[in-house]
Amino acid sequence: MKNLIYICTIIVLLGCTQTNVEDKLISGVTITGKIENPKSDYAIFRSGKGKESQADTAFLDSMGKFSLFIELKEEKYGWFIHGGPFEINGITMLRSERTAMYFVPGDSIELTINPEMFDESISYYGSGGAINNYLAKRYLIEEKMGIPAKEMYALDPQAFSSKTDSIKAALITHLNLYVKENPEAPKKFTKNERANTIYSWALKRINYPEFHRNYTEFASFDLGPEYYKYLSDLNLDDSSLTENLIYKNFLNEYIASEAKKVIAEDTSLTNENIGLLEVKIQMATELFKTKDLSNYLLFNCMYQYIKQKGTKGIGALMEEFEKTCTNDEYKTKVRESYDIWKNLVEGNEAPDFACPDINEDSVSLSDFRGKYVYVDIWATWCGPCRRELPHLEKLQEEYKDKNIVFLSVSIDEDEEAWKKMVKEKKMKGIQLIAAQGWDAGICKFYGIKSIPRFLLIGKDGEIIFAKAERPSRGIDEILKNLEGLRS
Repeated sequence: MKNLIYICTIIVLLGCTQTNVEDKLISGVTITGKIENPKSDYAIFRSGKGKESQADTAFLDSMGKFSLFIELKEEKYGWFIHGGPFEINGITMLRSERTAMYFVPGDSIELTINPEMFDESISYYGSGGAINNYLAKRYLIEEKMGIPAKEMYALDPQAFSSKTDSIKAALITHLNLYVKENPEAPKKFTKNERANTIYSWALKRINYPEFHRNYTEFASFDLGPEYYKYLSDLNLDDSSLTENLIYKNFLNEYIASEAKKVIAEDTSLTNENIGLLEVKIQMATELFKTKDLSNYLLFNCMYQYIKQKGTKGIGALMEEFEKTCTNDEYKTKVRESYDIWKNLVEGNEAPDFACPDINEDSVSLSDFRGKYVYVDIWATWCGPCRRELPHLEKLQEEYKDKNIVFLSVSIDEDEEAWKKMVKEKKMKGIQLIAAQGWDAGICKFYGIKSIPRFLLIGKDGEIIFAKAERPSRGIDEILKNLEGLRS
């Protein structure tokens, strides 16, 4: 299959719990099963999302059987995950496959699976059997009918519409059959499944114009008003779907798409990026009467803009957001991000930080005044970070005689893993470690929520870019234009 995930073994095992199944309480779900030809001696059941997510580990006996009780107070989507450990560049990883599940308190689920065929072999029994067999078959329908995104979005408009319509129709038919055969199915689940199907389809349709241009390199094409008639059949302000992620993703793309149309026709806007944000905020406020949806869209507009573009020139919009949004959690999160990024605008003094090098000597950013500094915040366990390393090494070689320092700061909490990799890979540049992980000062000072992240600091310690291009994505062109670095 297909849905492959790569997780550090230690990370997966920590935070997971084994629970007895003797007390089949209504506040949870009992799961038993057998895994033929197991790839490891345990399976993971993950339920919920975000802060409410939990992972429970079921350990297999010599026959591949397991028994588990998951404490759960409300019905939730989740995952069954199973795989086997292997090594990549000396790091033990878990190459596993997963399949979607749905957990209803009070249910008793039995599953059988052969990982050699995974989705094709999984079967569920018991009171939670029907709902999970529905999900397993849904995936097989999508897999059988689907095609790679690049191929799908490269289709002409008629072929694209036909393909996406046929997938939606097959999934709706599958859902209707499930509901007919299971009239007592949870209403929350069936409503979400119908919404997932419809708004996944709508999300593809609304993304098609831009994705088609990207994949085919056509400068422009006119779909005509007929293409957009599908929007009139959708409920764009559904108060019952405030927790549905696919629905909210569609709404994000919808207001972005509509705002771009407004911007394209308004020649008075001098700053297209800020103008786009302004229009999106107006739409989120005026088009949605459901306050939870309006708040979410306002939050997403502001948070994503600050994350991508910073805070320059958006003071008035920030004030409007705080006045209009009534969700205190959203406001706090945006305000925290705003306060960090307003200090990271181009020309401001870069926040100083100090970290030990491989010899445990303290090294500070300010030690390099008089030189440009290109900072790479990374970790040994981060795949995208590791993929940047060859490109970074090429840059280091190209600029080895120039007035620039390449400073790499790992946020590994495992110092030994970092030291081992630095030595074995003979990594160049200045190698430091902020072993506090995400709580490290550099992460707090520079609003780092994901890695890899790159900074470009000027000779006088001023910020040039608090979110610089990656080595693989064009930073070389920027460096070539800096005073003193030109060839």
